[in-house]
Amino acid sequence: FRAFGRTFMLMSKCVTPDGQNLLPIYEAVDGSLLHWEYKGILFENNGEVVNFFPLSGKWVLIYSPYNTIEYFVGDLDPVTLHFTPEHHEILSYGYHRQDYPFDRGFYASFVTHWEGRTLLGGWISGFPENPLWDGCMSSLREVILDESQRLCQAPIRELISLREPFTAQTGSFDLEALCLLDEGPVTLTLGDRLTLTMDTRGFTVN
Repeated sequence: FRAFGRTFMLMSKCVTPDGQNLLPIYEAVDGSLLHWEYKGILFENNGEVVNFFPLSGKWVLIYSPYNTIEYFVGDLDPVTLHFTPEHHEILSYGYHRQDYPFDRGFYASFVTHWEGRTLLGGWISGFPENPLWDGCMSSLREVILDESQRLCQAPIRELISLREPFTAQTGSFDLEALCLLDEGPVTLTLGDRLTLTMDTRGFTVN
């Protein structure tokens, strides 16, 4: 990643002999990106597939801790190159036990930048009825920071062209709904396989 006019690299997963989980940071010695100099520890972290990027004047650290993906929002010191978090939250609830291959979902995220937007995607697994989909990549989401330093996500605008009215002929379809939760929970039931309940605290599936 680029910061302060310099180029850096993170080691995504590093465990010391005494069990510490660390994110070492290195700086490129020259433009070849073949030679790097160790600069210290960016952050203590237990996870893999790290994304570290600037957003709205802050720095965002997303990581996959062998469970539900989480993120931190904070500041990067230009001298010590140490990341100080100010906000910590779950990014996506689409992952569960790693020892059960059909109960995973959104994991191992990646970030890219396009036309002034910060776009987020991830690896999707857990398709017991159609293993050909296992390991596919998710649709992209645009991410922004709100006033509370929460990482907000929305489908990229290019997907709007796919949202034409249709009648589903298979077990797969796309549903968009606006729910008002002030007066109690809202429950959506699809056949005998899916029940989604939403309230002001979040949502519950089955």
